[in-house]
Amino acid sequence: MSKVTYAMGEDSVAGSSMQPVLKAPKPLAIEGHNRTSGYVPGINSIEMQPFVRQQERSPTRLPRNSPELIASAQDLLEQPHGDRPVPPLSAPSAPNVSIPDSPILDSPPVIPESSIPESPEQPLENQQEQPLESPTEPEIDLEQVVLDTLTSTSERYPHIVNSTDNLTFLPQSFRPNADETYGSFDFRFAQQNPVLNRLTIARFPQSNQFYWIVEGNRVVAETEGWQGGVLYQGQSDVTHTRERVELQQVLWGTQAVWNIPRPAHLGVAEPENFSVTTVSGAIINSPGTPAGRIILNSGIDVNAPNVTRLTDLIPNISDASTYSPTGGADLFQSLSPDEAPLILQGFPTVDLSPLIDHGNVQLRQGEVIPTDVLSRAGISWGDIFTGEPSSFTAPVTSTSGIKIAQLTRFGNRDLLGILVNPNLRGTERDLSYLNSLFWTSFGRRQPEFELLSQNQNTEDWYRAYLSHTHNRVAIDYDPVDIRATYTNIFANPGVSVVLALNGGIDTTQTLNATLGLLLGGLFEEVDLNNIDRSLEEARQAFDNRGVFSSLSTQATSTQRRQINQRLNQTLAYTNFTSGLEQVSGGITFPSSITPNTSNLFRLQTGLYRRSVQFLHQKRHVIVGDTFISNLRLSNRTFGPLTFIGSPTTDSSTPIQPTNEAFAVDVILTGPGGEQFVQQYNSADVSANPLMVRGADLTFDRIELTRIDHVETEFDSFRGYLSLPAIEMTWVGSSNDFNYSLSSGLWLNLNANEAPGVSHNSLGLPEPTIGIYANAVLNLSTTDITLDSNNNPVSASTYGPLLRMNWDSTSRFFTALSYAYSHQERNWRYSLTPGIAIAVNSDNTQRIVFLNGDLVTASGLELSGGLELSENTFFNVQVIQSVNPRLSVGAYIQNFSSDSEGLETRSLNLNYGALLRYTLNGNNRSTTIRIGTGDRGLDARIQGEFQF
Repeated sequence: MSKVTYAMGEDSVAGSSMQPVLKAPKPLAIEGHNRTSGYVPGINSIEMQPFVRQQERSPTRLPRNSPELIASAQDLLEQPHGDRPVPPLSAPSAPNVSIPDSPILDSPPVIPESSIPESPEQPLENQQEQPLESPTEPEIDLEQVVLDTLTSTSERYPHIVNSTDNLTFLPQSFRPNADETYGSFDFRFAQQNPVLNRLTIARFPQSNQFYWIVEGNRVVAETEGWQGGVLYQGQSDVTHTRERVELQQVLWGTQAVWNIPRPAHLGVAEPENFSVTTVSGAIINSPGTPAGRIILNSGIDVNAPNVTRLTDLIPNISDASTYSPTGGADLFQSLSPDEAPLILQGFPTVDLSPLIDHGNVQLRQGEVIPTDVLSRAGISWGDIFTGEPSSFTAPVTSTSGIKIAQLTRFGNRDLLGILVNPNLRGTERDLSYLNSLFWTSFGRRQPEFELLSQNQNTEDWYRAYLSHTHNRVAIDYDPVDIRATYTNIFANPGVSVVLALNGGIDTTQTLNATLGLLLGGLFEEVDLNNIDRSLEEARQAFDNRGVFSSLSTQATSTQRRQINQRLNQTLAYTNFTSGLEQVSGGITFPSSITPNTSNLFRLQTGLYRRSVQFLHQKRHVIVGDTFISNLRLSNRTFGPLTFIGSPTTDSSTPIQPTNEAFAVDVILTGPGGEQFVQQYNSADVSANPLMVRGADLTFDRIELTRIDHVETEFDSFRGYLSLPAIEMTWVGSSNDFNYSLSSGLWLNLNANEAPGVSHNSLGLPEPTIGIYANAVLNLSTTDITLDSNNNPVSASTYGPLLRMNWDSTSRFFTALSYAYSHQERNWRYSLTPGIAIAVNSDNTQRIVFLNGDLVTASGLELSGGLELSENTFFNVQVIQSVNPRLSVGAYIQNFSSDSEGLETRSLNLNYGALLRYTLNGNNRSTTIRIGTGDRGLDARIQGEFQF
């Protein structure tokens, strides 16, 4: 609460003397993001006359933000949930996002007291009972009186008369007696920024603005005009690539076989009852590189008493010989099972014979294998883009073990033929060979990509809008009680188009934005608290050249002024807490206001701005042919189990080349625990060409390759959607305590679509319907020091501010700050420390910040800010007024603002000059920033205009 309270300023009853008025220092705030287009309401306003030149004063002017300070953690709430393609309060990575405005630093919207001179057209509280004209006075220009009175009221209480959609221009700009056109602009000249960021314009013809006081202590006002503009929405990218993709997979096959002694040599009658353990190895070096001896650790101790080491036994050459027409060529059918050779098969067999399609595919390098043939062979490439692995499902056709070399006893006829039939040739032998080895797949290798071509098309998207504004206000002053009732109907229906600079239009987002604006038309036909009837009476009185009715209340003009200030402040909190980017219509239900309390309920419609990141990928794969790229086969050398020469210990005739070595241990374990081991090592085997071969071993390899061509289109959008929304707001105050709560519901007609992206297949999912809630609590106290003559010497304003934001997509933000400002006659300063916490679905961020400024009566302004979070950001700027309209200065900061898609910050040193030009007669200005840094030129021109 204020320790000293009295009527200060030029807002008192006409004819009273002007009191010195203190004005609180401007709070440090950020430009750009706020609904008031770069202005944030101040904590309090107390002004000393010597401190502000008369021509510079603008009653109820909200404090100007310092140019581009530090971004708030609340921007985390505006990021695509779950994703964080880019964290908002850190240097951008991929996809990065933040907005260089600082809602954390916003001061609560307590409206300053007026300080304009008295005029004959005092609004609201100062209307006197004198007629506007008399027979002895010249005729008064009634139209001009209405405009002057409306302007005076708007300057003192901009949020009561507020005719803006909270986007196009500032309520404080509205001066219907002098201007009809209002607007704002923001142009940027820097890397990763669009040139046009914002351009808005409004037209309120003087003939459509009206103000009157009717019977019953009712003040009515009606404003009408057009508002439009172009706003940056985001950026879409379409990237086309063409790539060559090489896929490979290897099939590996092995087999080991021996002629072994008959059961009498093994000491058992049923060799089929033996279990078989096989261990093998191979070394194949390039020609000329000797292969060493292979030592296998099979775990068998050949010296154990239960272990018998088998010698390499070679069947006697007889009519049952491999090369006998009645022997091997006939699969030993002429022999009895007891006489037929026994063969030890070391590995199971897997049937790969479908790979050559009955001989239609040749086993040679470069041979193409049709897709259907590959499928019948059980070979699949999978899908590298979906993560599906390759597969090999060829069937197992036999198991390892001791087998009788006869057709009916062996099991796998193809392997038997390879081992004992020397007459297999060509395709018949290849088919048998492919079903004689244990084939396995090593799987698909890591694909090799080669970029053949790439091109990218980037589009900046904008939202253009046009709306017709019709605002109706009524204030009823109670004739007995010290209170007033405020009613407002605001209709601002319009249309909006979301388009790219190349002429493309996004239909879904156009419908979303247009729906949100058209909802405001519902309020056009609403008549609440008989506003239309009062306006009709007022218009009739105006047409009849009547006069304002007098205000007859128990409340004094000072009390009415306090009611008006309380109402204006409460309405400012309504806009401050609202989550709507643009208001298309609303109703403030009849609300009671007293000098010390207020309670207001408002329903409004409009557009809710939501930040998103949409990703979509379309891929067309031109599948290439599968071909044999590399072969190492023994389809011509594996089998039969016979040697052309006789065994010998002469090492001068080795069976294998010197660069190859093979070894295998086969362990037979009988039912009684007896074990027999057959060991084979190529280093020990030598033979004369005439010997019969009693064993064979092979390690083979088939490499398959497929070369595809992939054409990919990758679509992305990073930016903002303006969605139709309905919002309810409850705002009130009691003495120095202010509270505000708003909650809204937004709708997205197609949650999978964004400008330039037809389907959000890869981005974070976006809901169709969502809700949000915002709350602000503020307690502000003002202490005024008086001199011996009871004139203000200094003033201090201080108090905490708690702000909370939540939405249904798991985003929550809260900030607690404490603002302190002190002003004396020739200088003032302010400090605002605070902490904030921002939470989304998968991230929590804590922020500590400090802002401050110092302003002197000579026109020097020094401001700065510091933010500590995942990164440290700072900003310092100084500006000096040269004359009442021109100020120059400089700034330095350690970040740059990026607006490609979503607004972000990137860490790099940035510094430059500032130039601020204030328009004549008001406090609308244009600020030019020309800087440079690690990324080169960084310039920005932004401001407001009216004429």
